[in-house]
Amino acid sequence: MATQSEFDPSATAVVDNFQPAISGDAEARFVQAAIDYFHACVEVRGGEKFPFEQSLLLVYSESPDTDPGLPTSGLQGLQSCDKPRMKAAATFCEGAASSTENLFHLRQLVSSFPGVEDALLFIREHLHDDQTFALLLFGQSRILVHQRGSEVASWVHAPNPISIDRIDPATITPKLIEQQLDKFHADYLAHVPGYAARVIWDLKSLTPALLPDAEWRVQSALLIYLKGRYENTVAFVDEEVPNNGGRVDVRIARATSHAVPKRRVTMIELKVLYPHKSDKDNELWGLDGIEQARRYKNTNPDTDEAFACVYDARPNKANMLPLLGPQALADKVVLKHHLMDTPPTKRPKTPKAGASSPATAPGRRRSTGAQTTGAKRATAAKKSPGRRSPPKTA
Repeated sequence: MATQSEFDPSATAVVDNFQPAISGDAEARFVQAAIDYFHACVEVRGGEKFPFEQSLLLVYSESPDTDPGLPTSGLQGLQSCDKPRMKAAATFCEGAASSTENLFHLRQLVSSFPGVEDALLFIREHLHDDQTFALLLFGQSRILVHQRGSEVASWVHAPNPISIDRIDPATITPKLIEQQLDKFHADYLAHVPGYAARVIWDLKSLTPALLPDAEWRVQSALLIYLKGRYENTVAFVDEEVPNNGGRVDVRIARATSHAVPKRRVTMIELKVLYPHKSDKDNELWGLDGIEQARRYKNTNPDTDEAFACVYDARPNKANMLPLLGPQALADKVVLKHHLMDTPPTKRPKTPKAGASSPATAPGRRRSTGAQTTGAKRATAAKKSPGRRSPPKTA
């Protein structure tokens, strides 16, 4: 793992007009803020190492004061507390806290965990599937992220870690970025249990289907992955950056040298090939991504490389879309055609003839308690505010 080298003011100046963006919905922004906070805590300590078992659990909440998402008492073997913490100090590095998406409102409720295993046991006992949280392992240079909807009981046994590297921006090259794009795909997206795959596929569907705004979800997951590797002081990872050639999904801007600093930008365009679309339509969509990457590269003189990342979610990949490779070669764009496993097709459950449903079986109490009629339940469902869909990207 490379050590972050300090750039002089002239080196920083070549990228000071790049303002890093925070991507995604509130929960995705919370995860990215947690990664930035990890970097800040390491920076404050200088070269001093953290104890190997030291950890900080951050749990996302819209209102930490009224709904912290953490127990406020009855902690067996752990010391509870209730105190506000300040993100700017970057000295709060152990225990558990409830936090808003930008970490401006931090409420600590657990003083510390004896070890990482204790933190995972606490998560298993007290947190729920519908919560988003991040376990910052400072002594191990990694973060374990749980996103809403993933089963906590399974997650604690096989969480997908996000490595935190302090890479010298002068060593960041298109070749290194390409390697990291390959690793992101292999570790997080290629297989359905992967961290990113879990929030992209509709795992309740009987046939392979992606959740709405799949490209936005891939983009958000990739940004989280890259933010763990690039510190924000001189290397920025942004989203949907407008330039003369259109809008780009992800860019990585940095100073390339200590002695004679120059600005360099690598552009990444993302496209997802959908299970329900024809091979022809998907191939046209992939070609559109290559064309967009070409425009970005040709209209920005600081661009050293442009990637067209095509994530292939088609169930049948016998047709490998032969037009993509030659077009990328002609446009001098690096094509990354990444294949994704699809969830297995499920058989619909058919009740046995004459069997009673669990809710109406004789002698069985309703789980809801009160005898609510179907009409009332429907009315209540209409009044219940649903979660807002993520914004669509161009």
